[in-house]
Amino acid sequence: MYSFLLKRKKVDVDILSIDYYESVEVVCHQLLPYDLILFTLHVSNADQIYRISAELKKIKPQVTISCGGHLATDASDKILADCGEMDCVMLGDGECVAYNMVLALEENRPMHEVESVVTRNFKGDKKIATIDVTKMLWPARDLLSLAKIKGNYSARLSTSRGCCGNC
Repeated sequence: MYSFLLKRKKVDVDILSIDYYESVEVVCHQLLPYDLILFTLHVSNADQIYRISAELKKIKPQVTISCGGHLATDASDKILADCGEMDCVMLGDGECVAYNMVLALEENRPMHEVESVVTRNFKGDKKIATIDVTKMLWPARDLLSLAKIKGNYSARLSTSRGCCGNC
């Protein structure tokens, strides 16, 4: 869901689908053009994300790698301890946090200065980001057509916000 806000703020953004069975090397090759990588972390993909992060840092040490989601918010300290290549963790709703991370990167500021972002050395009392879901924009669905062009024929969305159809 970060994509809708980032696009609105004129940030060049892509949504990439990572196939669980794809090799780490292939995934890293796809990620090389990017300076900031944001993963949604789940119990089911954490090991794979850790492996991708480790390999990507070997190839492109200057890349900033972060994760978010329910697991990341609940276990940020453990994630940073377990994955030395993970630069930081977003806490809570990541839409605005992701944009502030882009700004920090552009302004060459450290990620620990971004509200709702914890790093290995600067945890402190960080506020969990929340947004009013009734004021959210629609997702950037045009990026899904880009995913189809790139060979990704489905999109998985991670949400606890309920169905947009008020189901």
